[in-house]
This record gives sequence, C-alpha cells and structure tokens, in this order.
Amino acid sequence: MPSSGSSPWQDLVGLAWLGEKRKGDAMALLSGSLTPLAFAPFGAFYVAPLALVPLFVLWLDSEPGRAALRGWLFGLGMFGFGVSWVHESFQFSEVAMPLAVVLTGLLVLFLSLYPAVTGYLITRFLPQSAPARLLGFFPAAWVLAEWVRGWFLTGFTWIHLGYSQIGWPLAGYAPVVGVYGVSWAVALTAGLMAAALLRKRAWLYAGALVLLWGGGWM
Repeated sequence: MPSSGSSPWQDLVGLAWLGEKRKGDAMALLSGSLTPLAFAPFGAFYVAPLALVPLFVLWLDSEPGRAALRGWLFGLGMFGFGVSWVHESFQFSEVAMPLAVVLTGLLVLFLSLYPAVTGYLITRFLPQSAPARLLGFFPAAWVLAEWVRGWFLTGFTWIHLGYSQIGWPLAGYAPVVGVYGVSWAVALTAGLMAAALLRKRAWLYAGALVLLWGGGWM
C-alpha cells in the first residue's frame, strides 16, 4: 500500500506549515497551475513534463481517494489558468459577465475530473511497481484521458500536452504518432524524470531521456 510519508516534493516552495498530506495537495495544485506556461503565449515547453513530475511522484505515494483529489487539484490549477479565457467567448453570445464566469468555473470543475479519475483508477486497479507505473501506466493513462477528453461531450482539446511541444524536439514525433503520441512522449519524459528522482538506476533513465528527446530531432 502507498505510504503516508512525505514525498520529495512536499518540503519545497514554502509548504512546511502544512500537514504532510496537505503539502502534497498544495504541490499538486501548484504544479497544475504552472502547466499553462508551456503553451502560447509563454512557450516554456519544458514546463509541460516538469509540471507532471510532482503529480506522478505524489500518485506513487497516494491511496486511490487521495490520488483522485490530487489529480483534481492538478486539473483545477491547469484548467483554471489555462482556459480562463473561455468566459470571453460566452460574451460573444451575449451572456452576462457574471454568468460567463460561473459557466467557465463549471467547465473547469468538470475538466478537472479527467486527471482525478485517472489518478483514482491507476492507483486503485494497476500494479504498485513504481517503474511500471512511472514508465508505463501513468503516461499511457494520461494520454488516454486526453483522448477521451478530445471527443466526449463534443470534446475539449485545449491544453493537450502535445501541443506545447510545437517547434521543439518532441514535435518531431508528430508526423508519425500525432498530438497524442507527442503527449505520451511528454508524459514519459515526466515518468523518466520521476524515476530518476527515486535514485535507482538514475543513469539508465537519464540515458532513456536522451534517446527519447534525441529521437525527436531525427
């Protein structure tokens, strides 16, 4: 079973005043809030995998219910900042500003369910092996959630992680595997980085990162 000890991320960014579980919750929210920096107009493409690393590490150390909460908090930060502009589109339909803000908030709450459900399912039903989760299940589940989000209820494809890599090495995979394949490469990058943080065979994971990103250039 996942332990209740602190993760490598819980003592960062001034969260020492929170309880152990609350530190992880706050870190999930903060990481999600940083994710939109990977997209235009900011274009900090490297933030996409870096933001996922704390979430993956936290999921390793979470019971299913806590994993769902942390996934939801991550989504709340990611979509809360990433799609906040949607309220302006409602105004083109002559929706009053207060109602537009409420509708946008509801949309953010709904979209945040995708990482929440992902966190719950992978920690509830999949093997607890850290390498298997970080390198296999977590990246695959993330992309599956993006794919479902892309068509369910007419679909919502904004902030697919693959789009953040346009013009950068991982985009080289796009002609072969499409945006979801690039999203998988981003999530796998996060998994490899998280695995390296566990200090077991870090050199192997670093080498895999070089191959993954180098392959995008070819």
